[in-house]
Amino acid sequence: MLESIVSGTIAGLLAGIISSFFGIRYATYLSEKQNKIKEDKLLANYHTEIDLIIYKHGQWLKQLIVELKSPMADRFGKPVEIDFDIVNFYHRNLIGVLNSEHRKLISWLELMSNVLKNNSNTRFDGKVDSSLLYLPTHHTSILIVDVCKVIYFLSKSMVNHKTFIFDNSFSNIEICRLACEFTNIEFEDSWFSSVVNEYQEKHF
Repeated sequence: MLESIVSGTIAGLLAGIISSFFGIRYATYLSEKQNKIKEDKLLANYHTEIDLIIYKHGQWLKQLIVELKSPMADRFGKPVEIDFDIVNFYHRNLIGVLNSEHRKLISWLELMSNVLKNNSNTRFDGKVDSSLLYLPTHHTSILIVDVCKVIYFLSKSMVNHKTFIFDNSFSNIEICRLACEFTNIEFEDSWFSSVVNEYQEKHF
């Protein structure tokens, strides 16, 4: 009788341990699954945000090209406003997904955003003729190449975020070509070559 009770108790304990073990495993599985779903959603939202930044810079690039070809303008493009609070929020919550190279990219982007704003403002020192504003071509050339860099690096980071490396392995003309490719802008080799030459002469 006692042996039967002991056997039953041991069997009950074993059943409880096994049940608890699989219960914990299942709870862990559900937690990891929920975290993965949350992570994937955050990553998708981050990509959407970066896509929007690329698109807006592509639109500005189109306008800058028009302005350089016709410096006397009655309207002009303005720098892209980036909400870095949102971008940094995604980076904090995707620290296990986005590597340190992405952090370098965003730090650079914050600096470049200020540079673009400052360089854009310097263009408005030109003379006003009636309703037209003269936009100095060398300032516009600098803006075009720097905007191309923004488009290029952000697009590169989207191709494969796991292996992304923030480095400048291409020439300025190649970066301009790739930026145009990413944003479906016609790339005129000789025209962009002259832009890059002016950029390299005036930019320091």
